[in-house]
Amino acid sequence: MSNFQAVIFDLDGTLINSVPDIANACNAALAQRKHPLHNYEEYKQLIGKGLRNLCERALPLDQQNEEEIEACHAILMDYYLAHPCDATQVYEGIEQVLEKLHAAGLKLAILSNKADILTSIIIEKLGLSKYFSLASGLRKEFPRKPDPTSALWILSELSREAGQEILPEQVLYIGDSGVDMQTANNSGFYALGVTWGFRSEEEIRQNGAKQVVHQALDILPIALG
Repeated sequence: MSNFQAVIFDLDGTLINSVPDIANACNAALAQRKHPLHNYEEYKQLIGKGLRNLCERALPLDQQNEEEIEACHAILMDYYLAHPCDATQVYEGIEQVLEKLHAAGLKLAILSNKADILTSIIIEKLGLSKYFSLASGLRKEFPRKPDPTSALWILSELSREAGQEILPEQVLYIGDSGVDMQTANNSGFYALGVTWGFRSEEEIRQNGAKQVVHQALDILPIALG
């Protein structure tokens, strides 16, 4: 039997393929500010540390100043809020995994570096919110991943809901990037990497994945034992 009592998922690149919508939003901002655009493959490497960071990384090096970053971020947010799920899709097998984990009584949560309001909107529109006790995006009161503060706050909330303490070693943390594996290890969670997302298996392993899976259903024997 598995000892896991809770599972925390990253969002982008783990549960959903959101590259097209993120790319379109950022390119809309870059175009309005008359900067060069990026293709979807380039965005896979730029995504992962929040949308403001994405704007900074997407700008030409000589334009990465606070004023230009803020201007692009504001345009991106307006566009993305208007088009959060035009092309975003849930990865194959993910809903089946969530159904089985939820039915087994595990506490499920999301921790994303995406803006908190967008995290909530997107999982609601995609029909995923029913599976999760808590979904947290980037909030002003917490540093972004891989800082463990937000992850440990989620753990405390899940423990409160469960009516008993859930220990860090009883948490399975699932993500597609080095940032996610660092977050898991910084929090004392079990780091499980997935290869269908935005980053390479090499990056995931180099940043401390305890195991790596290549399709969603492979999560179940690890999570459930």
